[in-house]
Amino acid sequence: MIKLFTLWNRRLDQTHDEAVDHWTRVHAPKVVAAHGSHLLRYACNVGVPADYSGWAPDEAPAWDGVAEGWYDCDDPADLTALLSATADQLRAGERQFMGTFRHVITDQRVHRDLGRAQRGVKMLFMLMRRPDMTPDQSVAYWRDRHVPFVRDLFADALVRYTTNVGLAADYRGWSPHEAPLYDGIAELALDYSVAEQQAFVQSNLEVLLEDERAFMGTYRAVATREVLVAGQPDEFLPTGP
Repeated sequence: MIKLFTLWNRRLDQTHDEAVDHWTRVHAPKVVAAHGSHLLRYACNVGVPADYSGWAPDEAPAWDGVAEGWYDCDDPADLTALLSATADQLRAGERQFMGTFRHVITDQRVHRDLGRAQRGVKMLFMLMRRPDMTPDQSVAYWRDRHVPFVRDLFADALVRYTTNVGLAADYRGWSPHEAPLYDGIAELALDYSVAEQQAFVQSNLEVLLEDERAFMGTYRAVATREVLVAGQPDEFLPTGP
């Protein structure tokens, strides 16, 4: 199993709510239908207002939404072939609400899953490694040392926690030709509200930043609400390869 993240911004002539409505109500079901049995689970992560100052870059999140699909294949080439085969079928619908987008194909590892929907916010952290570290060095620290630290820090408020490490893939023909903007994406589904999550981060900011700087170069965060289009909130997440 591998995952596909599609990070998108709305068309300039649409409001955030207009674009999200078309995405979740019209386009997402078309994606599920087009990709058929290959698509195991599909979620829309809708950006919500939050104050990122002090613990993440102060600018507004880079994306209005992040689509997330779990696919029944192990080779990125198989996924890109599926996307290429369905691109014409879906492209017109994408243009109804998307202005810009980027794809990231990833290897997901599940580090906590309580098998229920969270009662609060879902945070996505899109990461770039430290420039003096290789991808393997950064990933090793992230998964072996940072993950247990975060899991213990958030304790029972952390309902689901996954790391998603970018995989090499050929995006030509169905996405911008450049390599993905991020080395990986962390997902934290919490029982905290946005305000509670921000207060918790602020109260633990010093220790969080110290550990993040051990493997991260830069990152962007986005607070979201998850809308499941295929799958159920009380199902355990697919664990990855």
